[in-house]
Amino acid sequence: MKKILYAAFAFCGLIFGSRLFMKKILVVDDDEEILKVVNLVLGLNKFSVMATTKWQDINGLIRTFCPNLILLDILLKGADGREICEKLKKENATRSIPVVLFSAHLDFINHTEGCEADGVLMKPFDVFFLMETVRKNIA
Repeated sequence: MKKILYAAFAFCGLIFGSRLFMKKILVVDDDEEILKVVNLVLGLNKFSVMATTKWQDINGLIRTFCPNLILLDILLKGADGREICEKLKKENATRSIPVVLFSAHLDFINHTEGCEADGVLMKPFDVFFLMETVRKNIA
């Protein structure tokens, strides 16, 4: 019975373009224009994307969205993405989720070693480099 249900879900996903089997990426940035671009690029590359400007909601979004990867801005209004990353990497429930940090400030990018980020991106980023970094780090 389980095999039949799985086959039915897989078939529906292929026929109707369901997001059932798509990899999920949570994007956190306080710049809505960056979120729009990243959402568009990732969506066109067949990823399911949850984009938010509210870093305060990250734990709840992780629980409900269950991302395979988190793209996290370093310089957020009221928070440092490196500190958020460090907390995520210390918690059992979230330590295995890859986190890629990004920033327009080179000095922030150069000081990410302590937070255990899985990757870094410099803004503005090339779309091809974004996709290469995502594919390299996606769980």
